[in-house]
Amino acid sequence: MAATLALGLLIPGTGYAEAAESTSSGWQHYTLVVLDAIVVRPLGMLRLVVGAAFVVPVALLTWPSGRGTIDQAIEQFVTPQAKSVFERPLGDL
Repeated sequence: MAATLALGLLIPGTGYAEAAESTSSGWQHYTLVVLDAIVVRPLGMLRLVVGAAFVVPVALLTWPSGRGTIDQAIEQFVTPQAKSVFERPLGDL
């Protein structure tokens, strides 16, 4: 917990991620990568699991109205989290 807090204090803010890369400040970039790997990605996986858990009851309730509503639920609850966890470059907060 203390290490996570220390890493959080080292980062000036997520808005500075592009500035950190553009000024070639290596330590800020690597700090963002470590923070992303240790904190953000595991939380994203948790959001993905919770979103998938929400899709099941939504699918059961909206099943009579057709496949389109189930696809909308998947687009809402699962797809953004999956893209954030699996497709987003490491350190790109």
